[in-house]
This record gives sequence, structure tokens and C-alpha cells, in this order.
Amino acid sequence: MPEFLGNLHFVRYFSVEKNPLNQPPFEVAMHGIPALRRYYEDLKAGVVRNYEAKLILIGNGRVGKTSLSKALLGEPFDPEEPSTHAIRVVPQDIHAKGYTVKAKLWDFGGQEIYHATHSFFLSTRALYLLVWSAAPPEKTDDAADEADFPYEYWLEHVRTLGGNSPVILVQNKTDLKREFLDQGKLAERYDNIREFCDVSASAGDGVEHLKEQIRKWFAADPQLKHIIGFPMPEAWERVRRALEKKAEDEPHITYQAYLDLCRAEQLPEESAPVLCRFLHETGVLLHFADMHSLRSMVIIDPNWAIEQVYAILNRPELLRGRGRFGRELLRQVLADFSEPEIDRFLDLLQRFELVFPLDAAKQQYVAPQYLSPETPEGFGLMWEHSGPPVLVYHYPRFLHKNIMVRFLSRFGAQAAQQVFWKHGIIIKKGPQRALVQADEAQRQISVSLEGHPAGELLREIFRSFKEIHERMEVEARVVCPCTENRERRPPHGHSLEDLLASYQKGGGRLQCRRCFREVEVRPLLEPLLEPREKLLQRMREAGGEIPALDARTAAEALLPAGKSRTPKPIPAEDKPEIYLSYGWEPESQKLAAKLEEAFRQKALLLRRDSSEVKYKDSIREFMKRIGRSRY
Repeated sequence: MPEFLGNLHFVRYFSVEKNPLNQPPFEVAMHGIPALRRYYEDLKAGVVRNYEAKLILIGNGRVGKTSLSKALLGEPFDPEEPSTHAIRVVPQDIHAKGYTVKAKLWDFGGQEIYHATHSFFLSTRALYLLVWSAAPPEKTDDAADEADFPYEYWLEHVRTLGGNSPVILVQNKTDLKREFLDQGKLAERYDNIREFCDVSASAGDGVEHLKEQIRKWFAADPQLKHIIGFPMPEAWERVRRALEKKAEDEPHITYQAYLDLCRAEQLPEESAPVLCRFLHETGVLLHFADMHSLRSMVIIDPNWAIEQVYAILNRPELLRGRGRFGRELLRQVLADFSEPEIDRFLDLLQRFELVFPLDAAKQQYVAPQYLSPETPEGFGLMWEHSGPPVLVYHYPRFLHKNIMVRFLSRFGAQAAQQVFWKHGIIIKKGPQRALVQADEAQRQISVSLEGHPAGELLREIFRSFKEIHERMEVEARVVCPCTENRERRPPHGHSLEDLLASYQKGGGRLQCRRCFREVEVRPLLEPLLEPREKLLQRMREAGGEIPALDARTAAEALLPAGKSRTPKPIPAEDKPEIYLSYGWEPESQKLAAKLEEAFRQKALLLRRDSSEVKYKDSIREFMKRIGRSRY
């Protein structure tokens, strides 16, 4: 991305989505022009090359991830190695072609209670080792170790949180049992799989070959090439090193202390927030600037945060109490914490979407992953509505358990008479009630309503699932209201994408595949649409002045993240103006004249600074016109 973009002060919005940026890092570019400007300004004060990267080990508990990580480091095998809880981070030098990658090996605990925290640490800037074993796992006394997921689940997990990051699929414990995979089929389904390796961490078999593959893909993988050797402001690197050193003694500091450290390392004050966001995005630290209660705290040792989370969530009291706990438990576990620090830690648990408040006055909370899988007593009396759902989400491969954990964490406090369980909840808002429940066997989540469907509650539910589903493979269907759907199961639903396509093209009807009659599109789709003014306000808050939106723009806001959007066509009577600047040299003048003639023949208007900017006129005003141009 060229440096001059940082000087275009008239630019209000600049999108780099789906562009393979090499420089600056995507984690900088995603925060817009001000961040881009600071990055290039800071580079002028000194440049270092980044050779740090992440090597992330994920997989079920007790498959030998820690033993494998030690084998990669040349450490001896320990048959009594305990199962990893939280995250184990160790440095490892990887010697590649002409340089050394300073890798940090992240060994993630595979227990289910950690899955919800992975989103804060898994990133696209990493090579993943997905470790699995065909050998039966050893039994332990730790209930958190018991859940096992197939390797396909973890491949989906990487895809959801790590994008298209490269994966090496590692079968461990092959000295005990080996399973032969259909590698071609798996590689076709998951195109980010780079290699299949069979190893035995205990016997040392295959470890050297795995090391060679790690070196190979760090050097050659197109997803990682932009990470290794990219230019980084020297002051940014100094701050990062200082934070890592400070983390050896203090797991967290105040934001003011962070600013003081930046000042001591001669980082300009305006660059400190940009660097803080970059370090948060890359997993070096945790800082939640969007939460008032957490804004003043910077967690510079992320592993400490996960250890504290585990200390709470692994308590046997939670299992016995079906996820319910009070502040007294926090006081016991976090004995060194002051009351304000306990408050902040509770906010952190809620930010991780691991708990929700049950009764704020009594300081009671719920950890959804420990809820009973059975529907509560009295559910039939609380929900008598027998009609079909209005919205169904189908997951073609896996219904991730974390989806309902996150959803319950968001809506648990709004449960009608505290009716919720591990797979569902009844939500009440004003005169409206909604039943949201997951069916793991069918791999789907359904949303049923009592009350008028056009209310805010359905939009809130839809909006939350849209955020939770980012990068996930999911099919959203709006259930047809026809009579046949009320009498037969499962109900037929219209694809959300089909509804949007019809809506955008002005089509008013779609054929139901259950009753074969045509149904109106607008009543099916509009209950999900944000009210016009609310949507406009949110877009203004996201960054600057927004032109008037039409129905098409509002509808496209419903598309899941990652889905392609249909470009808005240019009306025939509204041809674009093409602007040409900096074409003053003789050769450029000839080219500009040819372009002007070609555009004239196409009935397109070319506006050139050489003809539009008069004597004593400001070129800046011409540039502003470019910025205001619709196209």
C-alpha cells in the first residue's frame, strides 16, 4: 500500500478488505487512514525487520501437544507430563533460508472451556500444527479433559478464527496406533492443509521431518511470506520488547503506565493507541478500549489472563452448581485481588463471553458451558407456542458448542424467569418472547417467536448471530409462513441469500418448495432489516459522512461477514466522472489526450486538473472534488 495514501486528508473511508497486503501489516491497515499515517511516520524514525511469528499447537486434550512441543525444542520425553491448562508459550528459533524466524510456540489447552477464549489469541499471522491421535486417550480425574472432538472440528476452528492460515495435520502417538487418512479428500475440503505428518513424540519418530516441514512452510507459504521480514518502526519494536520484559514481573499495567513506557521508548504520543491496537490484534497483549471498565487496564501477559479464567471455570463448585456461582467464589480464587480488580475481572469474563450476570443485586453469575443439557422443569408451561420457527441456522459440517455459549452469554440476563439451559433459552423483551434452541443431532439452531415478528428482539437475535457466525460456514433460512409448514416438519425455509437477491432485483415473490405457491419476499425479509435511521447512525459512528442509503444497501447489511456482495449498478442516466491528476509532462499530456478521446466516445466525462484548475486556483480544492465524487 503506497505511503501517499496517508496524506489524502479528504479520504473519509478506505477499504482494504480481501486485498493481499504486504505492507503495512493488515492489523494496521484495518484501522484506517490515521493508523496508516502513523505507521509511515514512525518508519521514518527508524526501521527494523520483523522475524517473529507464531507456531500454534491446537487439538484435543491428552493427544500429546505438550510432549510434541518439547520434542520440537529437543527436550526429553516425560511420560508423566500433565495435561496443559490454559496456554503454554515458549520461544523457538527456526532457521530458514538466510534468516532465523523467532517463533513463539503456543501450546493451547484443548479442554472445551478454553475454546471461547481462543478468539483472542488465534490469528491469521501463524502456522498451525493440528495435533490428533488415533490412540485412545488416557482417562484422567479432570472433567474438563473428557470432551474429544474430531480433527475436522479443529480444522473448522482454525478456519473460523485463523482465516486461511496454513495447517500441518500431525498424527501423534503413532507408535501406539496409526490411522490412514484420505489425504486427498481432506486437502480438497480444506485447502489450507499444507502437509500430513506422522510422529511419535515419545519415541522421537518423525520429529525431524516435522521440523523440516515447519521450516519449509514458514519460508514458502504465501499466507506467511508477508509476516516474515516486513518493515516495522524501530520504536514499535522497542516498546514491544520493553512490554515483554515488564511482563516478567507484572501481568498487567494501567493504560497510563503503557503511555509512560511508550514515551520512555521515544514513541510519539499519537502512535501509542495505534501500536496498542496492533499488539492486541497480534496477541502480544490484551486491551479492550471499547469497554469503559477495562479501558484503563492493559494485560501484558495474556497467559496470566487465561490462567485466572481457568482458576475460576475449573472449580468443582461450577460443575455441581450447573454453572451458577457467586462473588464469594471469586474472592476465594482471586484472593490477592482487590474488590475493584474483581469487578474488572468479572467484566473480562463477560468480554470473553464466558459468563453472564444472573442477579446483579445478589452478585450471582452463570457460566453457560456448565449448564444442564436438559430443558428445565416447567418449560412446557413457559412456552406453549407450537408453530414453526421463523428463522433456522443450519451448519453443514459442525455446530460448534461455542456458538451457544457466546449467545447465552449475550442474552442470559434477558431470560424469561431464568429459563435457559445448555442448548437453549427463552428471551423476553417487552411484549415479545423468543425461543432459541440448538439441535446438535440436526446441526441447527432455530429461533421461534411469540408476538409480532417485526419487533426489535428478532433483529437483536439476528444481529448477534451474524457477529458470532463471522467466517463460519452456516446457512440462514427464513421459514415460509405457508399452511403446510404449520402441519409438517421439518419446516421449509427460504435461503437468506435468495431473499436478498430477489429483494435487490425488485422481485416481490419467491416460490415455496413445500406448498409450491408464491410468497411475498418483503414480509419475510423486512423483520430482519435494521430501521433506516438506526443503520445510518451506526454507519456514521463507524466513520464519517454517509450518503443516503437505498433499500439495497440496507438489505446488504444482512449478509454474513465474508460473503460477496453484489455491486450496485450505475444507472444509465448517471454516468461516472473520471478524474485525472498529475498528467502535466509532455508524454503524460499525450496519453491524457488519448484517454479523453476514448472516454468521450463512451459518453464518459474526463475531468483533468490541467483544464479544471485555473490560474491561482488551489489544487487542494480539485482533490476535494475527487474525494466527494460518488465513483
